[in-house]
Amino acid sequence: MTTLHPLAKYPGPFIAKLTNVYSVWHAIRGTRHSDLYRLHQKYGDFVRWGPNSISINNVDALEPIYGAKANVQKSSWYGSFYSVSIFNVIDKDVHARKKRVMSYAFSDQAVREIQPHVLGVIKDWCAGLGDRLEPDSMSPKSEWSSPKDMRLWAAYNIFDSLGELLFGQSFKTTTSEDNRYFLHMLPQIVWFNNIIGQMPGLAKLRLDLFFMRGQKERREKQVAFAVGNLKKRLALGPDSNGRRDIIHYLQVAKDPETGQGYSEKELIGETVLLLGAGRYSVQHENHLDCH
Repeated sequence: MTTLHPLAKYPGPFIAKLTNVYSVWHAIRGTRHSDLYRLHQKYGDFVRWGPNSISINNVDALEPIYGAKANVQKSSWYGSFYSVSIFNVIDKDVHARKKRVMSYAFSDQAVREIQPHVLGVIKDWCAGLGDRLEPDSMSPKSEWSSPKDMRLWAAYNIFDSLGELLFGQSFKTTTSEDNRYFLHMLPQIVWFNNIIGQMPGLAKLRLDLFFMRGQKERREKQVAFAVGNLKKRLALGPDSNGRRDIIHYLQVAKDPETGQGYSEKELIGETVLLLGAGRYSVQHENHLDCH
């Protein structure tokens, strides 16, 4: 009975209290964000939008949910990803170990060392925007450059910067079309994950194949791109051309408490997620299991 449920006191649509189909429907339509906004406007700070799901719109909830002593656990939603990474690992002890190792790659010193290489990516990006084939050719043009879709070009800049950060080399999407397919499929992956994430049982019923019909080969190509680049980088050893990229730190860093570093399987998980090939949600939502 819905009145005996631990979340029964929280308001929300009646159908949402009975089944996750409510949120799946909005995920399919791409209206979950606007629906949650509407629900909060109607019901207030706390909205029950699923049988075991509460959406909280209150700044005072940040520390209880995200603080170090938070008494919450990530839900099964995070298990729908392609691989396990620091973002979606559910076990808190495993997450803590990963975080301690990952912190080496994002220290102040590590970020300063990579800065010149990211600036090189930005230089290439500016050259591409201006239709200059050579980044160092900064002479003014006598005519306008071709129109650019900045939604895509902003993504190219970020993606190429990720290449430098992760593998010590740009993917050159601002100067070549060869690797742009990787980015063009991301909206489909986002849409797909936002459906399966609402109701993981859909995957057990193989309905995930329905939503991803016609996309299997493209997705496999996308994941192969991430894994292939990682394996090429690992083959160069930790100190590739004197560069200290993220993979360098994840290869050599050890957790000071356990002495463990990252296995190759774990490196694949982090790489796939950082590049966006892993399934991820279009929103950063709070999914809390009720125990």
